[in-house]
Amino acid sequence: MRLLRVIQIVCTLSNCVIAAAVPGRVLQGACASARSVVLGTIETAIVSTAPAKFTIRVDGVVSGSIVANTIIFASWPGSLTGARLVPNRYRALWFLNRTTSVDWEIMPIGGRKAPLYASALAVPPVKTQASAVSPSLGCYESVLTILKANADYVDQSPTHLTAMETLLQEDPPSMGAAGPDFARMLDTFARSSSLTLKTLALGSGIRRGDIGLLKQLADQSPAIAQSKLHHHVSFAISAWRNPDAEGLTALGRLATQSGENSMTRPAAEALMMIHTKDAVPHLVRLLASKDTVLRGAAIRGLSMFVRGIPILTPENVRTMQYLNEKPSEYWDPGIAPYVTMIPIPPEKEAAFVNAWTSWSNRMAQKFSN
Repeated sequence: MRLLRVIQIVCTLSNCVIAAAVPGRVLQGACASARSVVLGTIETAIVSTAPAKFTIRVDGVVSGSIVANTIIFASWPGSLTGARLVPNRYRALWFLNRTTSVDWEIMPIGGRKAPLYASALAVPPVKTQASAVSPSLGCYESVLTILKANADYVDQSPTHLTAMETLLQEDPPSMGAAGPDFARMLDTFARSSSLTLKTLALGSGIRRGDIGLLKQLADQSPAIAQSKLHHHVSFAISAWRNPDAEGLTALGRLATQSGENSMTRPAAEALMMIHTKDAVPHLVRLLASKDTVLRGAAIRGLSMFVRGIPILTPENVRTMQYLNEKPSEYWDPGIAPYVTMIPIPPEKEAAFVNAWTSWSNRMAQKFSN
């Protein structure tokens, strides 16, 4: 019976755990693997035969033995279709490995089937003969500095946007260590007139646990929902695990806002996974939602609360430490038949909603103490 319960819980929550996964260290890994990282512009391209081949005029060197103001030959191991999507005179940060003593290969950090511009991160056209890169900075810190300095280039085309997407999806701990001013940069981006850049910044800040940006999102969610990159914010919301009351209030506003958008369900999932005493009023309000998914999240979240299950994180689900439950003082015999961790059949949902609504009324005075 206990094994069956474990299986049911893990299956029910698997989607939420996946959404809460830690972002990859894309730039860190690229810097660690590359033989050389340069700033340069495509001069010529041959994209009719595999592998695609390019000549790149280098105007700045981040790392490696390549010299600025020279031309290098580089091949692209990814798809030819991806190579053909790159605009003329494309200037970017290029991560390179050696293929022979004279040729270089562009590292497919965005994936071999993705467009080349997902691996060569766009920066504005060069305005001087050579771009200075501080010799006191390492590769990773230099790449961050270059991308941050050119953030206002973000909306000019999808190729340029990719550079900022890669930056703002970096792993939170590594970003905090490598860029102490990163929070200030995010705050600036979050006030941008560019909806795209604002959306990326909000998603990045929320993944890093920034309560201020979560509250800003709750104020601006209808506009952010119109962004073509709103999914970044949705994933960040669903991964939120901070039990701070202010953050839970923002999640509650997102989950109960009028007019369903891409953020209501992720916010409800986050409340369900946190299910602390401060989360309970927000979960109770979801019982009256018109969305059956939100009602289901409320019932499961409240069930976990009365059972005394800890906040669910990817780590304690993997280790099954969340099973160290202890029924809370808010458990009573009247609610016991309606405590569940699995989806409720449609024909029984009304009974569950009514039972939990009655429970919240019975517990109102206890919560107010």
